[in-house]
Amino acid sequence: MGHYFRRTQVVLCVSGVLLSLGMWLTLQGCGRHILSARISPDGETSRETSVSVVFSQPMLQGKQREILNVPSTEPFLMFDPPIAGEYRWTSETELQFTPYERLGADQAYKVEVPKKVFGRAVRLGRTGSFRTAPFRIEESRVYFDFYIFDIGKKNIVVDLAFNYDVDAEDLKRYARLTKDGQDFPFEVVPRADRRHYRLISDAIGKDHQDQDFKIVVNKDMPNAESGTALEKGWESSLRLDKIPAFQYDGLRTDRRGQDTVLTLRFNKAVQPEFVASYVSVEDESGEKPTRMAIQPRVDTALISVTGGFKYNRRYRVRVNKALAAVDGSTLKNAVEETFTLQKPERSIQFLQPGRLLPVKDDVNIFVQSYDLKKLTLHVYRVPTGNIPFMARQLDGGMGKAVHTETLEVPVVDEFSTNVTEINLKSFIEKHGKGMFRFQIRGEGGWPGRTSGCWEPMWAWWSKAMAEICWCFVGL
Repeated sequence: MGHYFRRTQVVLCVSGVLLSLGMWLTLQGCGRHILSARISPDGETSRETSVSVVFSQPMLQGKQREILNVPSTEPFLMFDPPIAGEYRWTSETELQFTPYERLGADQAYKVEVPKKVFGRAVRLGRTGSFRTAPFRIEESRVYFDFYIFDIGKKNIVVDLAFNYDVDAEDLKRYARLTKDGQDFPFEVVPRADRRHYRLISDAIGKDHQDQDFKIVVNKDMPNAESGTALEKGWESSLRLDKIPAFQYDGLRTDRRGQDTVLTLRFNKAVQPEFVASYVSVEDESGEKPTRMAIQPRVDTALISVTGGFKYNRRYRVRVNKALAAVDGSTLKNAVEETFTLQKPERSIQFLQPGRLLPVKDDVNIFVQSYDLKKLTLHVYRVPTGNIPFMARQLDGGMGKAVHTETLEVPVVDEFSTNVTEINLKSFIEKHGKGMFRFQIRGEGGWPGRTSGCWEPMWAWWSKAMAEICWCFVGL
């Protein structure tokens, strides 16, 4: 009897397993044929959104494909609250709905797909919901700016960008600028449109240094489109730090043509008015540089003094402590500094690198020199098949000398950098095609610097020399 019951239990157990396995396989097979829909957007969206429904299987078959990309106003989806718009099948699986007008501000919507689409039952994903964005401040910036009528004072500036239109009067009513709990006056200035505004405070002077200001926009402020209030209030704070003392930071000198530019640096932007009356430059005998001009750099902490400074002469720079920065502060201390403009070394260089020169046209090369009255041009024909050797040898190994020409340089004065033009037309007509090395030397004790494509090995004994590495003529 016991054996009978045990056999029965085994049979029932096996049958149950097989039955479960069969049901699971059946459900898996059916799952592939269940029609479902996916609705978007889902959650927060903009007022300009469209609604799409994507089905798990192609919905347009046979003649139904004729409506693909054809607009239709026949209601298909159910919206709560209702939305008027246009439908369009953008593919066999996707339906697109575009509202005629922007959706309501801060509005919740429900959307429902019909139980049957083209006679086919939709089992899953028939309902969805979304909400247009609530009224909020999307961008903000708070900073100090100089007061236009008094550079010794500052304004608090608050830039606000809303996601919905706002009336300026509402913003004025619901915004507050306070200091120590007391209201501080400000104006509301519309910017690009009704969503962008700037709040500008009354001028704040030095007596407000090291004090905190607080800016608040109350959450009850409505927008001008739907009347709904802000999602949440907004606030920020700003501290007017103690303004550092206005002081001098040093000078530098630069050449500019025949003149020298003396640049004075400060730690703040300089007020441009009356700068020339506060700055003086003269040598030890009281003589000022010729052609001297004193100018502030616009919106910078620099003053430029341009003039014909003489070399190896000691100059004294004085700046009166009444010089003012754009924030109204004046120099903490008067400035007095001396400097000597050192005469630059003699120099010479070609203004072009190695190049290919045409045979027929006029060819000009240019040489720039300083403090040299006479230049000598040397030209060498170089073996074209031995460039590495050419780049490492002294004069004797650099090719055969084929041309020498003396050039007079008209020196204007001790400040001038001279540019000499050399016409090579007659040289090319005489020597024809080939590869040449051009070298220029200056008359004097060679106290200058070498300039060119490489440092020649003979630079130690003839430094006032420059060269173009090589030129191919008509190759």
